[in-house]
Amino acid sequence: MLSHTSVINSISIADTNYSDLKVLADGIGNSKIVLLGEQDHGDAPTFLAKTRLIKFLHEKMGFEVLAFESDFYSLTKSWEAFKDGTQTIQQVTANIFPIWTHCDACQDLFTYINYTQNSSTPLAVTGFDSQIHGNYRMTHYKDDFLKQLNSVNAPEKFFTQLDRLLSLVETHYPLDKSTNIATDSLVYWNTILDSLIEWNSKLPGNSYLTILTKSLKAYVQQGKFSNEKNYEALTVRDRQMAANLKWISDYYYPGKKIIVWAHNYHVAKNTWEAMGPKAGRHLSMGHFLFQDFKNQMYILGFTSYEGTAGRIFFKPYKVASPKKNSIESWFAKKNSEYAFIDFRNYKTTKPELFYMKGKFHRNAEARWNEVFDGVFYIRKMYPCMKM
Repeated sequence: MLSHTSVINSISIADTNYSDLKVLADGIGNSKIVLLGEQDHGDAPTFLAKTRLIKFLHEKMGFEVLAFESDFYSLTKSWEAFKDGTQTIQQVTANIFPIWTHCDACQDLFTYINYTQNSSTPLAVTGFDSQIHGNYRMTHYKDDFLKQLNSVNAPEKFFTQLDRLLSLVETHYPLDKSTNIATDSLVYWNTILDSLIEWNSKLPGNSYLTILTKSLKAYVQQGKFSNEKNYEALTVRDRQMAANLKWISDYYYPGKKIIVWAHNYHVAKNTWEAMGPKAGRHLSMGHFLFQDFKNQMYILGFTSYEGTAGRIFFKPYKVASPKKNSIESWFAKKNSEYAFIDFRNYKTTKPELFYMKGKFHRNAEARWNEVFDGVFYIRKMYPCMKM
């Protein structure tokens, strides 16, 4: 494996000598979607590396859309408002989870996004998470949903049945017991949404109301399962994130090449087959996306050798030391701060189990070359600082 590893020279957005990224570009090839993972949502050097990669993908490989693991509704609608001149780009990005927008290591990314808006090739921003948490939803969600119902002449019963739920979405995040929303209420609204989805089946496949309803249903189901401490809450969210991304790719930005910003586990594919029962029964977004896009997408996982991690608002923690038989130990032999391996060009004669800190900052044994298409290695991890 060591012989297939390439050194990456820098994670600085200021470094525009992209000769070190040629091997990554070759791996990506003609993929229409590139998914960039992260071990935890506070990994500062990973964010810096992803920012440099995003600039490279945008300027050199023709990627035009950046999709965040954040509010599908708020980011699509606030972007439309930005294009209409009624929202600023800062108001748009305020709908992204604060674990990134308030992180010092992400500021170059948001500066770059803003900079591109005055260029001939602006980088569009969107989201795919079924969790409805963004600022935009706090004053627009209910009216927008009702307008969508009205535009297709939906039966009056749906307006009445969904009134309370739509109000709660605007005022509460998340929809679970922490906000005193009873599980039986979520079960009721789930039933109503099922009925609306059935009614929506006569609408065209690109119907915004249909994908909005399905995304809301996933959010309600996640709240229900979270109250029950059920693993299905995780799968429900990942399944719908994949559906939202597919809708964005097929209908919202048809023909556009998309970069995805999310957690390693969300972007992972073959999670059950490659990682086995120890991974839990949670099926990932990448698992569902792979059913539709196959080799049209490229999944880049991230890992690190040593250091500390931790999201802003949380206490930092020491990352696990790598196992002897681990990809991190093999990377370390390269004696480089940063490195990359393209698994598509790394062929084995039989399934190969090895350790990697690919799900979080802890070791797990799996056929990781079947989970990610490539891996970006960072020797020393450190957490974000809050802005």
